[in-house]
Amino acid sequence: PADIAVLVRTGREAAEVRRALRRRGVASVYLSDKDSVFASDEARDLLHWLRAAASPLDARLVRAALATRTVGLSIAELAWLASSDAAFDTRSEQFRALHTAWRELGVLTMLRRSLHLLELPARWLAEPEGERRLTNFLHLAELLQQASATLEGEAALVRWLAMAIEAGGSGAGEEQVVRLESDADLVKVVTVHKSKGLEYPLVCLPFATSFRAVERKTARYLKLADADGRRQLKLDYDDADLRRAEAERLREDLRLFYVALTRARHALWMGFAAVKIGNGKACQTHRSAPG
Repeated sequence: PADIAVLVRTGREAAEVRRALRRRGVASVYLSDKDSVFASDEARDLLHWLRAAASPLDARLVRAALATRTVGLSIAELAWLASSDAAFDTRSEQFRALHTAWRELGVLTMLRRSLHLLELPARWLAEPEGERRLTNFLHLAELLQQASATLEGEAALVRWLAMAIEAGGSGAGEEQVVRLESDADLVKVVTVHKSKGLEYPLVCLPFATSFRAVERKTARYLKLADADGRRQLKLDYDDADLRRAEAERLREDLRLFYVALTRARHALWMGFAAVKIGNGKACQTHRSAPG
């Protein structure tokens, strides 16, 4: 798998590719990811963990933490916790122990203990996206430890994480950008732009014929180059401007298509399909770079 690179144009295409690979049990890594770790599923699940560890006597919060995807209990296990007081008391005791560790040793130590207390690393690493989950969790634990130095008490740290998640990491510094997990034995998903100058043994271009046409019904403004090559933003444009913008779009698509075609060392697979725009019935593949 490490020999394979899937080249995409956008983060949305990357997400589609990774979902398709995940359904087939193939692990991958997105090498162009600039999202904030606070926008991850692990951040939302970790918020439930912190709430339960901060208030371990609140059964509702403990149940919410145990029901997260990150803990990964099965439906049968959750049903057993709901019906067995003894089983639930055992889990509650774990969160009481985590509460004590948090107060005495800090949030980072508490979260690391929680990984082993709930036996999560081995379970995660057996899954296609397990390394991604573990990387995000440890990254968040570090950020929480840093934040705790300026906050007073568990409740303040819970509020801090909730606010960071709500903001979605907007304006995030480099320290909050999702870290790469190891790319060993993983299919690499990377944008064409970032792949420039690199070479991969095997390359796939699943969205080779995709493009975003410049059309009046969707373009509120146009970005055009003037006679000196400077970019201009035009809010009021005519049909001639529209044709120029569409021609510039195609030139840029052709440039990136050439970059993508020349990344493979041994073999290249390219997806080629009939492309339609919106609800239109006419094939528009001829307007794409390979068309």
